[in-house]
Amino acid sequence: MCSSDLSGARGRRRLTVVTGEAVRSPDGEIVRLQGITQDVTESRKAAERLDAMREELAVSGEVITTLQRALLPRTLPTDPRFEIAAVYQPVDDRAEIGGDWYDAFLTADRRLGLSIGDVAGHGIGATALMAHGRLALQSVGFAEPAPGETAGRVDRMLLDESEGRTFATAVIGTY
Repeated sequence: MCSSDLSGARGRRRLTVVTGEAVRSPDGEIVRLQGITQDVTESRKAAERLDAMREELAVSGEVITTLQRALLPRTLPTDPRFEIAAVYQPVDDRAEIGGDWYDAFLTADRRLGLSIGDVAGHGIGATALMAHGRLALQSVGFAEPAPGETAGRVDRMLLDESEGRTFATAVIGTY
């Protein structure tokens, strides 16, 4: 078996695989050669495109993971009154960015504000609304001591921004 690169009709280059064998008579003498030539140009191009797509998807997955993590808090508040830790674990490893978040922050009166939530769907729209929601909860929650009031104000802000086209859930509180 061998591969060759041939010029086909209209001067286009073709990649072929050639397999052949000698046919022998009963006394061992070669009486003829037989073989097959298979044009594998298109399948090779498809394999190359598939490899490129796999590589692009791997890079895309890394970018998405980096972006998702960048939208979450880099650090959590420290205070001698409490110890706090967080782990972000996506549901699966598909290359999608979503709208889930967590956050912890100190309020103006030195309480610990907490929020965990999710905007329905995946993609840039859900991610953008998530980023706005998380930061709105943090900024309104910094000054507003009552979590219910904070939730109401942020809900109205996000409803105006999303024009009612999406759904988000959140649990917020203070300690």
